[in-house]
Amino acid sequence: MTKIINIADPHVDATHVGGWDQAKGIHSNWIESFARFNDVIDAANKIKADFFVVDGDMFDTGKPTAEAVALVRDALSRLHKGCTVILLDGNHDQQTVVANHRTPVAAYFGDLPNVIAVSTPQLLDVNGMQFAAVPWLRVAGKSKVKNISDELKSVVESLSNRVKGGPAMFAAHLVVDECTFDNGMESRGSEMGMATSLLEAHIPTALIDQGSWSLARLGHIHKRQQLSEKTGYAGSIYKVSFGEYRESKGYDIITIDDKNNATLEFGELKVRNLVKLDLSSTGTDSISDIEKVNEGDIVRLVVDHDGADSLDIKNAKARLDKLGISNSIARQPRPKREASARATGAAVDTSPINALLLYLDRQGITDKDERDAMVHELGTVMGTVGIK
Repeated sequence: MTKIINIADPHVDATHVGGWDQAKGIHSNWIESFARFNDVIDAANKIKADFFVVDGDMFDTGKPTAEAVALVRDALSRLHKGCTVILLDGNHDQQTVVANHRTPVAAYFGDLPNVIAVSTPQLLDVNGMQFAAVPWLRVAGKSKVKNISDELKSVVESLSNRVKGGPAMFAAHLVVDECTFDNGMESRGSEMGMATSLLEAHIPTALIDQGSWSLARLGHIHKRQQLSEKTGYAGSIYKVSFGEYRESKGYDIITIDDKNNATLEFGELKVRNLVKLDLSSTGTDSISDIEKVNEGDIVRLVVDHDGADSLDIKNAKARLDKLGISNSIARQPRPKREASARATGAAVDTSPINALLLYLDRQGITDKDERDAMVHELGTVMGTVGIK
């Protein structure tokens, strides 16, 4: 029986939310992320896991500081003897993005004897346990999305064909068509929209389900979700951004027997809360909801575009500041002004009087006396009366 602890998207050096903790001399997000990462290390030691698998995005910045790398190395060194670590490159660990200074995880952990760093798709066989590992495949340019999606399909099919039989698991950092996520303001629905707008390659869940592995665990989408009996996203181990404020966080506890039968359990972590209070005119929250905020939470107050200066909002923010609770204000987008359509038939050389008549037609102003009065008024201003 093989025991596996699986996580995804630690983003340990992220600083998207929170702020500098003066007393501890470190960013509050680092306190949260490294604490949760060490919690998972403890869980792996508790069950004497054979493998510790990270499905990409160990770091957030793409080029972590020496301090961040050292903290992860220290955490991994606490794993019990006999536990093999498998680290996949995510989109934040891209091998070829020189301009953005991103570096594969092998550069930081490849020298550790118990670590296997995966920067290219491959089938690993460690003491009879097989891992079909697919790190992030980068898309460079709009025209390449389909090509990379096709390549991703070929990679999955090839790895499946290479599985010899026996226990096997699929681990990857990628997008499947059916997954969903939330951006913290409103649901963005299908990941297909993300694939087209952010140039991300994608494949159907069914393709992964057809593989020779008993279980498939994915990274990249921070929302934990099971897409089929076999395939799902592990989700991030803490709330990296406000898009995850409603989600439970944790890790996978996986067992796979010699006949390739797998069981999956969720190990929930106690994480820092991100609290979003929608105080805008369309929101459902109220100022009184601030009473529910606890020490250590991070609060986002959502207001109308011009609502940040209201007395209620100022008082709410002052109260949170006094309690030492990290908070910020997010303005709703400015309401879109309805654009006026051009009158059909108007052109550069259309006379002002004829343009006025076209405008009156479009506005549904048909009363003859009213139309004549407006034409006469315009003609008077122009020094001429009548249609030219």
